[in-house]
Amino acid sequence: MKIYISGAISNNPDYKDDFAKAESFLKREYPQAEIFNPVTWTQQQFRAPEEMAWADLMLALLNELNDGSFTHLYAMSNSIYSLGACIEYEFAKKIGLTIIRNFSIATIVG
Repeated sequence: MKIYISGAISNNPDYKDDFAKAESFLKREYPQAEIFNPVTWTQQQFRAPEEMAWADLMLALLNELNDGSFTHLYAMSNSIYSLGACIEYEFAKKIGLTIIRNFSIATIVG
């Protein structure tokens, strides 16, 4: 099981804390899973997300989502307020990932 965390980054001053909390929650709920935090990944691969052009960040994250052998996408509750998170959500559905949202699991078939 490999879980990609999706949520609002742009226009979210608390995005680092939000993603850290989601990562901690998922590690407790799914201790066997590998958890992918796109905030820390972006910082390690490039620089802070807010320092990148939105399109560049989205392309990098969608490429990782596509090539990263993920089985699940965790949609944080603030995802509905983020165009990028909505794109990740729809993309994950299209490639057959299981969507985790609101602490429940639903398999979405695109």
